[in-house]
Amino acid sequence: MARPKLLFHGVLVDSSLSFLLSNLYFSGCGSSTQACLEIDGSLNNSTTGVLQKIYVSSGNATSIAGIRIDRSVSIEVIGGASESSGIPIQIGCRSSTASVENIFVHGMDFENPGNGHPFIDIGSGLSGGAFALGITLQSLSGFASTGTTSIPFAVRIQNAIGVHINDTLLVQLGATSYIEMVGTNISGVVVEEHRLLQGTVTWNWARFNGVQIKSWGPQLRCVLGPLQSGVPVCQHSGLRVPYVAGFTLTGTGVGVLANNAVGGYLGFFTMANASPTFVPSLQFGEPGMEIEILAADSNTTLAFGNSGGTVRTISGTDLTMTAGRIYKFVNDGASGSGGSCWVQL
Repeated sequence: MARPKLLFHGVLVDSSLSFLLSNLYFSGCGSSTQACLEIDGSLNNSTTGVLQKIYVSSGNATSIAGIRIDRSVSIEVIGGASESSGIPIQIGCRSSTASVENIFVHGMDFENPGNGHPFIDIGSGLSGGAFALGITLQSLSGFASTGTTSIPFAVRIQNAIGVHINDTLLVQLGATSYIEMVGTNISGVVVEEHRLLQGTVTWNWARFNGVQIKSWGPQLRCVLGPLQSGVPVCQHSGLRVPYVAGFTLTGTGVGVLANNAVGGYLGFFTMANASPTFVPSLQFGEPGMEIEILAADSNTTLAFGNSGGTVRTISGTDLTMTAGRIYKFVNDGASGSGGSCWVQL
């Protein structure tokens, strides 16, 4: 006999101080407007709470979320799982003008979020100057599991200040991006390198308002910078691989990305050509990227210019690089979308 489904919360903690929920199993609850487990602060912020070894598996495909945290401060979610209950965890996703702050999620497993849903949704319900503040996601796993065939984003972020993502292994299907950032009310996002996802992720590592952030990739520690003409200015260093096989750039169609589809850029690399070669542009630059080029020979000439990925050289002319020398450039981002020039330093 099937278990009855409760079309409302399994547990609602509202406007509470210093609480612990531990070793609880949620099944058959949740609805299109109510999560299986909700922490909220309709009267005053709920604060100083711990959710420990919580297992949410409602089997209710219409549930909005397994775990939902809103209008609360200093909540820890440690160990456990959320699966087959809609979006596994939402933080600051109720329609509200009150912020949610200092949320720490560690050691959780997320599965079967339902088609079109992310594993983690942050800040999508906030408005009127409210933010998701100080959100830490650490040591998390996630899988599609039975029933889900499309997980467009692993983590979706909106209206947030200070989001730190570290060691999250969230495996997607039918994906668009791993980190999806929406709107302009976002700052202080830091995503640590994810070595386990290199070669596994074949889609954009990060997007900002639907556009790929080319400088971001799973092999780099990525930091969201201020906007220049709507494009985040690169704040982190690229891969330093001047002597690593497979990263030597040759020919005329040269781009600075480690992987064009995924992203992540080469900060220090070698250029080599067996015969005289004219390079009209260094493609896929973004504002603030800094690159160093080691010339393996004297056969490569970079085109001088002020746009379209050309190089603005100190001499004001095309640059024929000398074997053994290192040349350094920064992308000026003048066009705001990558086609800007590289300024020689």
